[in-house]
Amino acid sequence: MASQSLPLRPVPDITFYFRAPLEVAVQRILSGRPKLKYYEAGMDLGLSYDRAESFRLFQARILEGYDNMVESDNFVVLDGTLPSTNCKNRCATSSPPKSI
Repeated sequence: MASQSLPLRPVPDITFYFRAPLEVAVQRILSGRPKLKYYEAGMDLGLSYDRAESFRLFQARILEGYDNMVESDNFVVLDGTLPSTNCKNRCATSSPPKSI
């Protein structure tokens, strides 16, 4: 009997990725917080001694990771710079990508 490998994580029916340029994402996050926490800013990674710069570099890595997952994990990519009502409408009318 051949062994079958199981997925390492549950596979969602649909995954929405609200893609926004790095500076837009960073500005949104920074505008809602009085101060970045040490780990939130990625200070433990040693990217920069400046907390704000470390945060930008850390977020760039996260965005790159999500961008790399778009094809392999069948993300539905939405324009994260659009008003939230546009995104809600698009989410409501999206269907899961077809499995291969």
